[in-house]
Amino acid sequence: ADLYAFSREQQYFDQAITGTQTTNERLSRIVSSGETDPAIAMMNEEVGSYQAKLEELHSVNTETKAITASMAAEADEIKGSAAKLSAAATDTFEASRAAEETAAENRESSIAVMNASNTLLANGNAIRAAEAAYRLERTDENKSELENGTKRLFLDALSLRKSAKGTAAEPAAGKVAQLTVAYRKLFSALVEDIADGGSQALTLFAELSETSKALTQTAQDILKDRAAALTEANEQYAQAKDQGAEATNARIAALEMVIAADNMATETQSYIVSTEETDREAGKAAISAEVSRVFSKALVVKKALPE
Repeated sequence: ADLYAFSREQQYFDQAITGTQTTNERLSRIVSSGETDPAIAMMNEEVGSYQAKLEELHSVNTETKAITASMAAEADEIKGSAAKLSAAATDTFEASRAAEETAAENRESSIAVMNASNTLLANGNAIRAAEAAYRLERTDENKSELENGTKRLFLDALSLRKSAKGTAAEPAAGKVAQLTVAYRKLFSALVEDIADGGSQALTLFAELSETSKALTQTAQDILKDRAAALTEANEQYAQAKDQGAEATNARIAALEMVIAADNMATETQSYIVSTEETDREAGKAAISAEVSRVFSKALVVKKALPE
């Protein structure tokens, strides 16, 4: 019985209850046979009481064992849930990082296209001024200025097309490149015509003007479109930044939650096997603290997860 009280092992209870029942039956038979010795009667009552208390102890231990087994199972389930939340927090963190990187790329891309469009627009306006000057005075100096402007415009178009690749502005940048090629061909034709007497000069000047006007208009359209895209990208970046901060906090909380769940499971096992009252009280306090920590960290993680 002492071994059972200490270990709660069923085999010791079986031995104790068997011995107690046998003793109780023998004493009962002695009393029933007419034995009048008060000591025998008292011993019979004490053995009967002892048997009842031993059975009560077994009942309590059986119930306690079921409860502690349930506690251990709940602790393992909480550990599993904590691990799942941690995995979800990691996924959210990775997704927010990817969204932040994409928004940053969109923002940088929009800025690059806007810069290229601004440069092309400035040179487009300059070339239109050079057109007017060459149209009024067909000097070598004015021709060289227009020729140099044509080259700059061509390089600007290449830069714009490169910056716009993969963006919504790519088709418009392609149009700019086509217009630039057309402009250079018109300029070459104009130079040749003027060298031959300039019979088609006015017509070619008009076509140059229309082409450069289309160039600057397209550049303005790209600039307007990318300005709107930049605003959207900035908003997306700010949102991704906020979500990223929440996801970072959630990821840290998830790690702390898993650690707390592990500690809770360990403390639960220690509580189950402990026999000293002071140890059990300390175990209860430790389990309660870890449960509270798991719960508070889970709330942080849950807040950052998508609906």
